[in-house]
Amino acid sequence: MLKKLSRVLVVSCCFISGPALAMMHSLQPGMSVQYKLPPNDPQVFSNFLFWQIKAKCTIKTSDDNDPILAEVIKKHGYINQHELHEHDSFSFDVQNQTILEITADSGAKVQLINLGSSTITADCETT
Repeated sequence: MLKKLSRVLVVSCCFISGPALAMMHSLQPGMSVQYKLPPNDPQVFSNFLFWQIKAKCTIKTSDDNDPILAEVIKKHGYINQHELHEHDSFSFDVQNQTILEITADSGAKVQLINLGSSTITADCETT
C-alpha cells in the first residue's frame, strides 16, 4: 500500500511541476535546438546533467548589433572562453552569424537577457 501511494504522489508531482519546468531551457548532449531571445525577456538555461556540457550557437538577428547580458545564477561556466562564476555577469555584443561557444558545468544555471530591440534566434548544437 505504501509503495502504491508513493508512486501516485511521484506521478502527481510530475504532472503538477511539468508546466513550471517547461519555462526553463535545459541543455542535453547531442541536441540541435533553436532558442528565441525576445528583447528584455530573461531566458534561463540550465544543465541538469551530472557532467559538463558544451554548446555551439549560431546567432541570427536582423539588427547590426545586439547587446546580451549573461548572469550566472548557479555554479559556473564559459561564454567564448570567458569564465563566469556564480553571481557574475558579462555583457557582450552579437551580430548576425556570430558563433557563441557556451560551456556549462553540472548544475549550472545562466540567465540571458537580450538588450537589443528585436528578437535574437540562436541555433545551438550540444556535445
